Amino acid sequence: MHSSTPEEANSTLPSSATARILVIDDEMGPRESLRMILKDSYEIVCTDSGEAGIEKFKEGGFDLVLLDLKMKKMSGMETLEKLKEIDASINVVILTGYGTLETAQKAIRLGADDYVSKPFDVVELSKTVKKILTKKRDETAKGIAVNRLRGLNRSLEEEIQSLQKILSSQEQYRSFFHEICNPLTSVLGYVQILLLELEEKKQFGKEDRNRAHKYLRIIENEMERCRLMLRSFSSVSKKSAEKTKAISLGALIDEILLLLAPQMEKSGIRSQSNLDHSSSMIPIRSGEIRQVILNLCINAIHAMPTGGTLSMTARCVLSGPIPTVEIEVADTGCGIDQPMLDKVFEPFFSTKTSDIGSGLGLSISKNIIEKFGGTIGIKSKKDEGTRVTISIPVKSPV
Repeated sequence: MHSSTPEEANSTLPSSATARILVIDDEMGPRESLRMILKDSYEIVCTDSGEAGIEKFKEGGFDLVLLDLKMKKMSGMETLEKLKEIDASINVVILTGYGTLETAQKAIRLGADDYVSKPFDVVELSKTVKKILTKKRDETAKGIAVNRLRGLNRSLEEEIQSLQKILSSQEQYRSFFHEICNPLTSVLGYVQILLLELEEKKQFGKEDRNRAHKYLRIIENEMERCRLMLRSFSSVSKKSAEKTKAISLGALIDEILLLLAPQMEKSGIRSQSNLDHSSSMIPIRSGEIRQVILNLCINAIHAMPTGGTLSMTARCVLSGPIPTVEIEVADTGCGIDQPMLDKVFEPFFSTKTSDIGSGLGLSISKNIIEKFGGTIGIKSKKDEGTRVTISIPVKSPV
């Protein structure tokens, strides 16, 4: 069984727990004043010397120490040094009287968090204690979040590597694993962004929290996609539970661009879109058309490793006997040679290396679009870019 070190014993501050404060002061008056001021909000433990304070601190469980500088036996500075030897992360507030201000400032340099002058100003003391304990609670929560994200990051990387091995060895499962790798890769990207921000930022403001909440919502949605795909895979012989319904392509494309934003930013890719949000409605299963557009966008991103532009268009075409919805995904990337262009819709054919793609994305996309009576075409020119056009009939007037 793992036994706690002094650092571990003194470093956790659950949000629901009452903070424990150790008071070290050899004068009864200040000790009792501190107890009276703080006892309603915190658990207060008092000791009357540096030696007694050190022994009590070794028992663990303290979140803050209020330490008098001028004591008769072991001085406040010596006590501070010993406290920091036991637990370098412990928060300490120095209690200083007249004439010891310079010493208090020296104590700050040695690791104390703040100092409060005697006689105590109740408001100032309460604010100082609350500020330090709030910061400690936030840092504890941040540390827990960072550790969890690191674990999730490692798990996702291992899972994706495992799926890629299956892709290369199990032909009958390639289509499924190709599709489930997409949301897992997106989740991994957002986990890495959150981890980086948590590790680099000392303060997490409202704007940071809102952005983190948005990233977590995307992670939640992508994991739900994985769950639905796994459920679908386990009951492949059953009819799909998702019903055909009219969806807004404009809103769907906006969502996909947001999802892919980290990958595009990393590669220096900007996006531009011309979307008809009001009328680009199409009767189709949203998960399938989302899969198609996501595949095309990921292909475009892979074609622009050093930057470029990803262009998205969704519009209604009312001319002709049957109204259609047209979707275009274009990039300014490396393009495809004509001999290879003729083969791009063949299963397992890929212009990319095996560690990037399995050659199933366009084949799967073509099958989905044709299932709904649509067509998919591709035009490309080497070193200039690629444009994929999808046309899907709309059953009723748009």
